[in-house]
Amino acid sequence: MPKQREPAQPTGTPPIPPDDQALRRHAPDLMRQVIEHSRSPIAVHDREMCYLYVSRSYLTSYRVREEDVIGKNHYDVFPDLPEKWHDAHRRAMAGEVVYGEHDPYEREDGTVDWTDWECRPWYEPDGRIGGIIVYTEVINDRRRTEMQAGESLARLQALLDNSPSQIMLFDAQGRYVEVSAAVAASLGRSASSIVGKSVTDMFDQKTAETFMRTLRQMQIDKKPVDKIDILKVAGEVRYYETKLFPVVDPDGGVELFGSIVHDVTERTRIQSALQRERERAQQYLDVAGVIMLAVDLEGKITMINQKGCEVLGLPREEAIGSNWFERFLPPEEAPAVREVFGLISAGKRLETLHYENPVLTAEGETRLVAWNNVVLADMEGQVVSILSSGEDITDRREAELALIESEYKYRSYIDHAPDAIFVLDRQGRYVEVNRAATDLTGYPQNRLLHMQISDLCCDESVRACTDHMERLMKSGASSALLCFRHASGENRWWRVDSVRYSDDRYLEFAKDVTAQKVAEEKLTFLSYHDQLTGVYNRRFFEEELRRLDTSRNLPIALVMGDINGLKLVNDSFGHLIGDQLLQRAAEAIRKCCRADDIIARLGGDEFALILPQTDTEAATGVISRILESIAQVRVSNIELSVSFGCETKSGPEQTMAEVLANAENQMYRRKLSERSSMKSKTVEVIMSTLFAKSHRESLHSQRVSGICRAIASRMGLSKDDVSQIATAGLVHDIGKIGIDERILNSTGKLAPAEWEEIKKHSETGWRILSSIDEFSELAEFVYEHHERWNGSGYPRALRGEEIALEARIIAVADAYDAMTRDRTYRETVTREEAAAELIRCAGTQFDPMVVEVFVRQVLPDAEVLM
Repeated sequence: MPKQREPAQPTGTPPIPPDDQALRRHAPDLMRQVIEHSRSPIAVHDREMCYLYVSRSYLTSYRVREEDVIGKNHYDVFPDLPEKWHDAHRRAMAGEVVYGEHDPYEREDGTVDWTDWECRPWYEPDGRIGGIIVYTEVINDRRRTEMQAGESLARLQALLDNSPSQIMLFDAQGRYVEVSAAVAASLGRSASSIVGKSVTDMFDQKTAETFMRTLRQMQIDKKPVDKIDILKVAGEVRYYETKLFPVVDPDGGVELFGSIVHDVTERTRIQSALQRERERAQQYLDVAGVIMLAVDLEGKITMINQKGCEVLGLPREEAIGSNWFERFLPPEEAPAVREVFGLISAGKRLETLHYENPVLTAEGETRLVAWNNVVLADMEGQVVSILSSGEDITDRREAELALIESEYKYRSYIDHAPDAIFVLDRQGRYVEVNRAATDLTGYPQNRLLHMQISDLCCDESVRACTDHMERLMKSGASSALLCFRHASGENRWWRVDSVRYSDDRYLEFAKDVTAQKVAEEKLTFLSYHDQLTGVYNRRFFEEELRRLDTSRNLPIALVMGDINGLKLVNDSFGHLIGDQLLQRAAEAIRKCCRADDIIARLGGDEFALILPQTDTEAATGVISRILESIAQVRVSNIELSVSFGCETKSGPEQTMAEVLANAENQMYRRKLSERSSMKSKTVEVIMSTLFAKSHRESLHSQRVSGICRAIASRMGLSKDDVSQIATAGLVHDIGKIGIDERILNSTGKLAPAEWEEIKKHSETGWRILSSIDEFSELAEFVYEHHERWNGSGYPRALRGEEIALEARIIAVADAYDAMTRDRTYRETVTREEAAAELIRCAGTQFDPMVVEVFVRQVLPDAEVLM
């Protein structure tokens, strides 16, 4: 709301000394110069709120020109100002200083400017208030920054509320300032009961003193501290991995400290046990990690993470740009990996996403790495690189075998391993499983131990599962991506790695990769399907055209289809209706084809079909069924019309390119004979739709048509010309189909923006009619019917006889009917008054000859003007 400041009290204007006469003479110029070059938006108004001066910043901020405001009334320039600002101006005129902060100003186009502003009076030399000065600052950027800051705080609070980590903020005295929900849960207390407490309140004296020494040291060196804390919580010793860090303010001081804590009790206990029993197992846990690697189509590394650099044994700057195949693969392994890489790059779907291969480090060491690969494509769907995540499993494989050999010693590790672990015998029966295996399958341990791998395998993976077991028995190791059935009945995808660890026992590691599998299938679907209609896209069609070009598929029919009048529909009704026509066309085609037929949208309004083992007669039958289905389709009262062409490849001597070209030519020949009728029907629908939107437009068009016919007849034009002008009068406003119904039926005077929308209808009408042969000549008449005899009309500012005679006749008929019919925003004039206005404007707006014929010969005929 506007706020009031103490008004400035004028004390009268002292006489200007003689030496200041020059300053007095130049004061207005100085004031104008100061205001004009001010960096803030400033406007100076007189008592009538007319503009005296404005700054350049004001013109820029409010998107007006100086000539449009100087001398003009403020409320005429900005007619949509809210009443609160009218009130502020009146109060300033009365001597108050009024201001507003963070005040929104909504423009006509719906955009909002946030402003800080101030209104204050200015005084004449005699002490009278001469007007007001308005200072404005557009603060959109500052407002946006404040909102973003609020959003950032909200996101930070959400992080604290939802993070599984224990996150805390302390002050320099060791008091809790903020804690996450995980902290409260671990201590068994509410967050509000913890905030404000000191670490001395929460822990024993020794722990608290150690903590405070750490805070004081960080306050000095301003460096974070990583440590493992051993605490007794509820009588139990727990291990916590803690990261403490100082929060440095802009002045370099430290008053707050952050802490992120993870409970690593179980991990620490397992690590301690494994380190006592086997150092190599501890090394495996230490080095197990994930490598992230991106390789382009030439095999060059474009991205690698720190873990990858550690495994390869060289810095990132040396790894980037190196050729993966030449530098990091053993020579005997490179060809096989190149082949897999090529298949993935080409978008081929492979049996498994998981691969393993040895990798050479910078020191010449060979490490075994397990890879998962995904394709990276550009915006056009072209493959540009392969993104791989790799895990160094060299030590793990050795540790896995060692764990089985020392089963009792490593039982704790197996039970707490993140991956599901199964032990199988030679018949594929489960003889041992860990806890993660029961979570993965949904079955309890005692149930799993009475099952075998085939009991869980889905039907679609039976063959792959059998192959996996055969490879395992033969080579002692196998990896596969298999579909298994969860206890709930849901199908889930597992990545399975199996090894032999004794003569009759096999170790199987399984991980649920359903989400990754679904993402890959979705990516594959999008790369081969048209997103609007759901049928295949051009890329897939061209690949299938090559793949199906074999003798066993002969005869093979190619069908081309093109939607008639789609551009006309888009121009008239908008692309949303056009998209619906495309979708309904795809539905009609799909339900008339076989499951193995290829249906594709090649782009725009074209569809194509590949019908394997289909002769010309059968293909013609398919087209007939599609046409019958299409004949039932209506979208917004528009008939769906598609022209088809068909050609069949019967022998190997024909090429698919020739067959496709012949089908396309046949389609275009049929389209030439069908599209005219379709477009004519569409024009009828357009007119019907326009008249349905506005009954006033319907009556107006019919009356203008009758007046045009009468004028043309009195001018002695031929019968055909008279009929053509009458038709042009009927459709002269066809372009209004694209105008909002609210504007067409407006009962008041149109706003400037609405009037500009109305003025577009002659050009829209020309686009609609010019696309149809039988209406193409009428299109020019419709395009020019708002041109004026003196060249001041639109859209091309034609003058005199440059304007078609038919358009000049429509202009007179249109104007007469508009003047003599009811309009809520102006009074209806009589026939005599309308005739006088036409005569007055003859030679400027209207063709004098047409006006004379209308006034002298048509106007007396009352029946024509009913």
